[in-house]
Amino acid sequence: MDNYNLATYQELQRRLKERQEQISIGQSLIDGKLVCKELGIKYIPCEFSKNEMALVDAMYRQEKCKICNKHGIDCKNCFYVKVDEQAGKYFISYSNCERWKNYKQQEKINRLMEQSNVGKLFEGKTFNNFKILPATENAYNDCLDFCTNYIPKCRGLRLHGRYGCGKTHLAAAILNNLLKQNIPSMMIVTANLFDCIKQGFNDKEKALIATELVNKAKQVDVLILDDFGAEKDRDSNGNLKMVGSWERENLFLLINTRYENNLTTIITTNYNMQELFELFGERIMSRIAEMTISVGMKGAENYRIRLAQVV
Repeated sequence: MDNYNLATYQELQRRLKERQEQISIGQSLIDGKLVCKELGIKYIPCEFSKNEMALVDAMYRQEKCKICNKHGIDCKNCFYVKVDEQAGKYFISYSNCERWKNYKQQEKINRLMEQSNVGKLFEGKTFNNFKILPATENAYNDCLDFCTNYIPKCRGLRLHGRYGCGKTHLAAAILNNLLKQNIPSMMIVTANLFDCIKQGFNDKEKALIATELVNKAKQVDVLILDDFGAEKDRDSNGNLKMVGSWERENLFLLINTRYENNLTTIITTNYNMQELFELFGERIMSRIAEMTISVGMKGAENYRIRLAQVV
C-alpha cells in the first residue's frame, strides 16, 4: 500500500504549514533525505522518489499522533500510519489507533472484572487522596515515579509491609493513574482470582468468565496482584503453610506467561521475600524476584486505622 494519495502536493504543504507550531519539522519535510532520517528508515533516492508524497504524509500523521490529546471513544475513527522498508521499497500500512485498541481492551477487562465481582474495591483510590506518613513517603514516591516514568514491559514493583499499611491504596493509585494514561491495566486480589476459577468448576457460565479473566490477566500490559499470599496462615508452631499445589500450579502458569512475554507485574504482600519463597516455592518466586523491584513499607502504622481516626 505504497500509493496513498493526498489531494495535491500544494495541499500537503498548506497542511504542514498550518501545523508548523505543533510539529517541529515544518516544510523541510519535503526533503526526502530528512524524511527518511526522521522516519528512521534507509534513504535510497531511486526508490524514494516514487513514494515521496506518501512518506511525507506518513511523517505528518506520525507527528500528529504524538501531539494528539484524544482519548478513548474519541479515537474510534483514527488510524495509525506505519512505514516499512524492504529491499529499497517503502510500504505504508494503516491500523486502528493504538489508543482506540487500548480503550477497547480496557473496556473488556472492566466488563470481566464486573462480572466476576473482583475489582470494585479499587475505585477512587488515587495518589491525591493517599495519606502520606513518614514511614510510607518513600514508597509513595517510588509508586508515583513508576507511573510518571512508565514504559511498556518495564519491571514491576513488589510492595511489602505489615497488614493495613497502605499497600493496596498505593497499588490502586498506580492502577488508576495508568488507566488515565490509557495503559491497559488490571488489579485483582490473588485469593479472589482463585475463588473465581473454583466457582467455575460446576458452573459453565462462570467457568467461561473465569477462563476469560485468567487469559486477560496473562496478557494485559500491567497486572497488579493484591494481597499476594494472604490466603495462607501459620501452623501451630508458627511456621508458614505452603500454598497448595493447585494454587501454585495455576499461579505459575499466570506468572510464567507474563515472565516469558516480559509483561509488567506488580504485587502487594504482607510477607518478605524469604517467606514468599516458603509459601510459593522457587519456581514462582525466582521469576517474581526478577520481574519486580522491592518497595518496602517497614515500620508503617496501620493505614486503615489512621484513616478511620482522621475521618
